[in-house]
This record gives sequence, C-alpha cells and structure tokens, in this order.
Amino acid sequence: MHGGFHAGWCWERTIAELDRLGHDAVAWCRVAAQLTIDGPLQPD
Repeated sequence: MHGGFHAGWCWERTIAELDRLGHDAVAWCRVAAQLTIDGPLQPD
C-alpha cells in the first residue's frame, strides 16, 4: 500500500492490527528515494 509522503512509522497501528489478524505486513522509510510527480527517478 502506498504511503504517499508518510513515513513507515505512520503504519504502526495498522501493521499491529494486520499481525493480530494473522497477516504479514511491513513498512519502512526510503530515506534516499528521489521522487518526481511522475514517480521515482531512474538512475542514469
């Protein structure tokens, strides 16, 4: 699930609930990700 401009921490409660229901879920922060309005920049 895309988090837009949110960091991984904002999914803590959702992930805990998914875990409680028996699902696997992870969220992380892509600190060095460069994004444009069209999507991620492609390396040269």
